[in-house]
Amino acid sequence: MIQPSMVLAAFWSAFWPNLASTILGVAFGVPIALKLNRGNVTHAERVRAAAERARIVESLASLRRSLEGNKQRLQTLLQALERDQMPFPLVLDVSTWDALAAQLAGSLKEPDLLSRLAHHYDRLAQLRLLNTQIFEVTVGVASTMSSAKTVQEALAREYTDEARELKADCEGLVDKVSIASQRLLPSTT
Repeated sequence: MIQPSMVLAAFWSAFWPNLASTILGVAFGVPIALKLNRGNVTHAERVRAAAERARIVESLASLRRSLEGNKQRLQTLLQALERDQMPFPLVLDVSTWDALAAQLAGSLKEPDLLSRLAHHYDRLAQLRLLNTQIFEVTVGVASTMSSAKTVQEALAREYTDEARELKADCEGLVDKVSIASQRLLPSTT
C-alpha cells in the first residue's frame, strides 16, 4: 500500500523544481518573446513604409510623364497658333491627375506641390473648355452672331496666353515632381 506521506513527499519534491522552472521560463521567455515580436512589428512597418514610398514614387513618375506629354502637346499647340491654326479638339492628359490625386493627397507630405498640381490640372481642363468655346464661335451656331469674329479673337488671345503659361508651369512642375520623387527614394550613401 502507498503511504500518503510518501505521495505528499513525492508531490512536493516534484512541485518545487517544476514551479521554479515555470517561473524562470516566464521570467526569461516573456521578455524574449516581446522583443522578438517588437522586432517583427518593426520589420513589417519598415516593409510597409518602403512599399508606400515605392507606390508614391511610381505615382509621381506617372505624373511626371503626364506633365512632360502635356508640355509637348502645349508646345505643338503654340506652334500651330503661331501659324494661325486652331487644333480641334485639344488633347491634353488630365485623367492622370484624376486617377492619382486622392492617392497622393493621402500619402505625399508636400501640400504646396499637391496644390500646384491640382491647380495646374484644373487650368488644363479650363483650356480644353476654352478650346471648345472657340470651336463653337468658329464653326458652331455661335459663329453666325455678328460679334463672332471679335469674340473669337478675344478667346484666341486668352487661349494663347493661357497655353503659354501652362507650358511654363509644366516645366516647373516636372522639376518639382522629380525632386519630390528623389526625396522619397532611399539614399545610396
